[in-house]
Amino acid sequence: LDSVVNLTKRSLKIEGVFPYNVVSQLLGNLESLQVFDIKDEYIEGLTDQTQQIVSVSVILQNLKQVRIENCMNLEVVFQTEKVEGNEAPPLLSNLKSLRLKRLIDLSCIWELPTQHVRLESLVNLRIEDCPSLKSLFSVSLAQGLVLLEKLKIIGCGELKQIVTELEGDEEEISRSIDSHNSLCFPKLRKVHIENCDGLEYIFPTKMAAQGLRVLTLSIKNCCRLKQVIRVAKGMVENDIVFQQLQFLIFLSSFSVSGCPQLTDSGIHLDAEEAYLEGVRSSAFKESFSSSKHLQLSEIEDQNLVPEANREGLNRLTSLELRQCKDLDCLVDTTTMNELTSAFTHLERLSINYMDGLESLCKGHPPQGFLKNLKELLIRDCNKLQVVLSMDELLYNTEPLSKLQSLELENLAELRWLFKGSPHSFIFQSLKVVNIGGCGVLKSLFSPSLIQSLVLLEKLKIRSCHELKTLLAEPESDDEIMESKSSSLPLCLPKLKTLDIHHCSKLEYVVPITLAQGLPSLESVSISQCYELKQVFGMAKEQDGVQHDGLLLLASLQHLNLEWLLKLTSFAPQNYIVKAPALKRFYVYDCPQLTNSPIQHVHKKLELRLESVGLSAFKELFGNTKNLLVHRIWDDKIIIPDLVNLEHHSQAMMGFKYNGEPSEGCFPNLKSLRVKNCVNLLKVFEIAEGLYNQEENQAPQILSKLEYLELYYLLDLRQIVKGPTRYVNLQSLKVLDIIRCSELKSLFPLSVTQTLRSLEELNIHECGELVHVFMELEEEEEEEDDDDDDDDDDDDDGGIESDALCLPNLKTVEITQCPRLKYVFPLALARGFPRLQKLQLVGLRSLRGFVARNNCLEAPALENLCIHGCSALSNFTFQKEANNCFPSKLQEGDFIPNPKKMELFNLIWLRDNLRELLVHYNNNLTYIFPVMLIQHLSQLSILEIKSCEKLKGIIGNDDILASSSQGTRLEMKMVFPQLKQIVLEDLPKLESFSPVSYHLEFPCLDLLNIKQCSKIITSFTADYLTLTVHAKTDQASQLDDASPSQEVIFWKRRRPTLLPQYIEETGEISPLK
Repeated sequence: LDSVVNLTKRSLKIEGVFPYNVVSQLLGNLESLQVFDIKDEYIEGLTDQTQQIVSVSVILQNLKQVRIENCMNLEVVFQTEKVEGNEAPPLLSNLKSLRLKRLIDLSCIWELPTQHVRLESLVNLRIEDCPSLKSLFSVSLAQGLVLLEKLKIIGCGELKQIVTELEGDEEEISRSIDSHNSLCFPKLRKVHIENCDGLEYIFPTKMAAQGLRVLTLSIKNCCRLKQVIRVAKGMVENDIVFQQLQFLIFLSSFSVSGCPQLTDSGIHLDAEEAYLEGVRSSAFKESFSSSKHLQLSEIEDQNLVPEANREGLNRLTSLELRQCKDLDCLVDTTTMNELTSAFTHLERLSINYMDGLESLCKGHPPQGFLKNLKELLIRDCNKLQVVLSMDELLYNTEPLSKLQSLELENLAELRWLFKGSPHSFIFQSLKVVNIGGCGVLKSLFSPSLIQSLVLLEKLKIRSCHELKTLLAEPESDDEIMESKSSSLPLCLPKLKTLDIHHCSKLEYVVPITLAQGLPSLESVSISQCYELKQVFGMAKEQDGVQHDGLLLLASLQHLNLEWLLKLTSFAPQNYIVKAPALKRFYVYDCPQLTNSPIQHVHKKLELRLESVGLSAFKELFGNTKNLLVHRIWDDKIIIPDLVNLEHHSQAMMGFKYNGEPSEGCFPNLKSLRVKNCVNLLKVFEIAEGLYNQEENQAPQILSKLEYLELYYLLDLRQIVKGPTRYVNLQSLKVLDIIRCSELKSLFPLSVTQTLRSLEELNIHECGELVHVFMELEEEEEEEDDDDDDDDDDDDDGGIESDALCLPNLKTVEITQCPRLKYVFPLALARGFPRLQKLQLVGLRSLRGFVARNNCLEAPALENLCIHGCSALSNFTFQKEANNCFPSKLQEGDFIPNPKKMELFNLIWLRDNLRELLVHYNNNLTYIFPVMLIQHLSQLSILEIKSCEKLKGIIGNDDILASSSQGTRLEMKMVFPQLKQIVLEDLPKLESFSPVSYHLEFPCLDLLNIKQCSKIITSFTADYLTLTVHAKTDQASQLDDASPSQEVIFWKRRRPTLLPQYIEETGEISPLK
C-alpha cells in the first residue's frame, strides 16, 4: 500500500487516492492522520453508517495530529452523531495539532455532539485558504481551549466569527461565561489573521477578564475588521464587564495593516511593540500608552502628539515612521498649551520617505523633548529644511545631549542641521555622523558645536553639492562675538574616520587650525570633490599670508584621494606634514597635485598612484615598500627600498638601470606586477656600459624579487634588455606571464642559472613564444618552423648541463602558446627533482619537454595534463639520465597524439597511478602494453573517450606473442583497485585485452561502455562475489558477422545487468 506510511508509529499518511477498504482497518489506534490531494468526497466512508470495524468516536478519541491539504469536495472534517459509552473520554480530547489548507468546500470543521467534545489538548490550530468556512468554534468548544498557544487563519474570506456568537444566544453565552469554566484562552501566545474579508471582530464580547494577557497579535488585510474584541451594542461605561474589558489586552507585540475600519473602541490595547500600517493612529488614541517600540507606516494623521496621543508617548524608546505623507511634524504645541512633555524616553528615531514632514516639532518644544535620544535617522523627507530649531530662552535643558548617531540621507531642502543660539545644542555624546544627498546644505557645524564634539569618531559625507566647508561661518552677532572671544582651540580628539565623496563645491575639508586637533585620525578618504584645492586649508582672512608650520597626524594610517581634479596640495604651502603611522596612501586621477608635504611615514608604506606625477611624492619613496603605479606622468622610478611594485596601463614605460646601486637597482624589491601597459617593449633595460668595475664586483639586480607578474602586455618583446650578467633572480618564487603576445622567450640560460628558488611557472596565451628559456645568450629571434631537428648537435652555449637545475620548481602550467616547441632546454633535462604538476594545453607545435631529448628527470611528478599538443610524439620520465624510471604519477590526463611505435615510452608509470583519462586522441591504437599491467595495482579510474583509431585498451606485447606457439594457456590479469571503467565513442575499439586473457575486477563499481560498436570482449559478473570478469575469445574475433552490444552498463548494486559468470575448466596461468 504505497499511500500508507509509518504504521508502526501509529501514523497514517494518505496522498492522491483514498484506499478505504484497507484504511478502515487501521484507524483504531491511530494518533496521526495526514491526507493530501484527495479529489473524491472520501469523508463519507468514515461516517457512523459505513465505519463498522472501528467507530468514528473511538478514532476521534485517540487522534493527536490531523493535517489535511488540497482535498476537493470536503465539507466537514470531524463528524459523528453518537458516542460509545457514557464513560468514554471526550472526543478530540487528545488532539494537539490541527492543520487545514486549501479546502475550498469546507464549511464546518466539527459536526459533533458538543457535550461529548472537549479540545483541552489543542495547542496549534492553523487554517489556510478555506474560503467557505464561516466559523471555527462554538462557545462550548471555545471553553475547552485551555492549552491553545498558536492560532493562524489565512485566506478565509467567508469567516465572520472565530467563536460563534449569535445575537439570540446572549443568555446562553452569559450562563457559559459565568460558569466554572469561563471563556478564556489562558495559554494563547500568538494569533495571526490575514486576508479574512468578512471578519468584523476577533474575540467575542464576554471574554473573561483574566484572558489574553500575553499575546502576539498580527492582523493583515481584513477590510471589514472593526474591533479586536467585540463591544456589544447595549454595553455602557458603568457595565462591570465593559470595565473589565477596557484594560483587558496586554500584548507583547501588536501588528496591523490593511484594516482601515479597525479602532480600539474603548478596549485599550497595550503592547510593548506595535506596528500600524494604513490606519489612523488617532483611532488608537487611548492605546499604546505603555509601548516601548512603535512603527507607523502610511498613517493618515498630521502629527503624533497630540492628535494620535495626548499623553506624549513618553514611554517609547524606539519610533519608526515610514511613508506617512500627511504627517508634517511629530509634536505640535501650537494647538494645545497643556502639553508638558513628549518623547522623553525615546532613544531611537527613524523617519523614512515622509514627503510632508516639515519639522520634528512645531512650536516651542515640550519639556524633555528627545532628551534621551541616541540614534536619529532621517531619510527622503523632501520638505525638511532644518533638523531641529531651538530657542535657548524657552528651553532650559540641553537637547540631544545624549545623541550618539546622526544619519541624514536625501533631504533635498535641508539647509541647516540645527538652528538656534550658540549654546542651544551640546553634542557631547555624538560618535557617528553620516550625511548624504543633502543638495543645498552649505556647512555642517558652527565653531561652538565643533567644540562640543568631544566623542565624534566617524564623519561621512557624500553628494552634498553645495557644501563648501564643514565649519560654518558665524551668522548672528552672538556667534560672531563667541567666535572672536573663544580661546579654546578647535579640536576633534576622538575622530578616527573622515570620508567625503562627491561634494562638488567643497574647497577644503577642514581649516588647518582644526587639523592640528585630530590626534586620533586614522583614515581619510576623499573623492569626486572637483573644486577641492587642499585637504587642510586656510581660512579666508588668512589667504595669501605666508605661513610656516608643522602638522602632526600621529594616528593616520590610510589616506585615499580620488578624482580631485583641482587638488594642488595636501596642506597649505610651507607646511610639513608628519604621519608616522601612514601605511597606505592611494592617489587616483589628481592631475594638478604638485605638492604632497607628507614626509615622515611608516617605514613599510604601500603607495598606489594613478594619473599623477611622481615628483609630488619624492619625499615618500625612501619608505615605500609596496608601489602600484598606473598612468603616471614620469618615466623613471628610482626607489631604492621598494619591496612591491605594481604598474598598470602605462604607455612607453620601462625601468632603466644606469646609475649607482643605491639609486636604481631595487635592492629590496620583492613583488613586481605590470599590467595593461600599452607600447611597453621591455620591462627592464640595462645600459651596456653599466659599471666599469671587475665582474666579481658587479651589483646583483633584482636579487630579492620573489613575485614577477606580467599581464596583458601586448607589445612586450623582452623582459630584460641589455647585459643580463647583472640580473640575479635568486629569490624569485612565482613567475606569471599572461597574454604577452609578442614575447618570444623569457630569459637566457645565464639568468636561468639563478632561478634556484622558483616554485611556480605559469605562462598563458603567449602566441609568439618559441622558448621558455633560451639555449644561447644571443639566440636568433626567428626560427624556421619546418626545421625540426637540424640543431641537434648545437652546443648549449657553454653552460654545463650538470650546473643547471631548478631544484624547487613544483608547478608548471603552459597553455595556448602555439609556437612553443620545447618546454625546457637540453641543459635542464636533469633539473626538476621536485616537479609535482605539469600542465600543457594548446601547444600544437610542442615536440617534447626537453629540446633534442625525450627524457625528463621528474621523480616527484604527481599530476600530468596534456591537451591539444598534436605534434608531441613521445616522452620518458627518468630518475637518472641513462636509467629509465617509472615516475611517481598519481593523476594523469593524457591527451597527446603519439605514434604507435613510440607509444611504449609515452606512458611509463609506477605502481601508484590512481587515475588515467584519455580524450580526443586521433593516433593512439592502444593504452597499455601487457607488461605494464603489473604496475597498475593502484589504478582506480580509467576513462577513455573519443579516440577514433584506438583498437585495444591493452596491447599484445610482441615478445610474449612470439614466444608462445600453438595452443595458449589462458592468462589471468587482476586490477585489484579499479572502480570505474568508462569507454565512450571509440568506433574502432575491438577488445579490452588480447585474445586468451582473463581479466578480473574485484572492486569495480561502474562499467559504462557506449558507442563502441566493434568491441568483442565479453563481460560477466559473479553475483556472489560481485567480481566482474572480461574475456576476448578467438571465435568472437573471427566472427565479424556477430553484432556487438551498443551499450554495456553495470553497477555494483545491480549485478544482474551483466550475465552470470561461469567458471570454465582448464589451466589458467597468472600473468607475472
